[in-house]
Amino acid sequence: MPSLISLDVKVENETAMALYNPCANITICSYKFYQKLCTKLYIPKALTFRTMTGEGKIIGTFYARVKIFKIEKKIRLFVIHSKNFKQDILLGLDSITAFRLCQDYTCKISQASEENEI
Repeated sequence: MPSLISLDVKVENETAMALYNPCANITICSYKFYQKLCTKLYIPKALTFRTMTGEGKIIGTFYARVKIFKIEKKIRLFVIHSKNFKQDILLGLDSITAFRLCQDYTCKISQASEENEI
């Protein structure tokens, strides 16, 4: 069984390596990946995030078009600057539900179809 579950996503047409993390509430973007995008960063007054290993500072937020499998949506991403964060994106519950992502017993990620589809 893999220790990290990741998938490729598109953020403003840039390919990103995203970590699937249903324990996170928000979707996080690394500062390094954010620098590849030509979008405005909104600087919050004082936002922090907490993990099992400690607390960190959110340096800004931005909205971007993200495509995962067949769904493309504009979502909010929170930018952090951390040497320990190796992925481009961390998909939290906000994105997992918005993009209808599911994980099976083999740790494969898929996208659920809409309930109204026949």
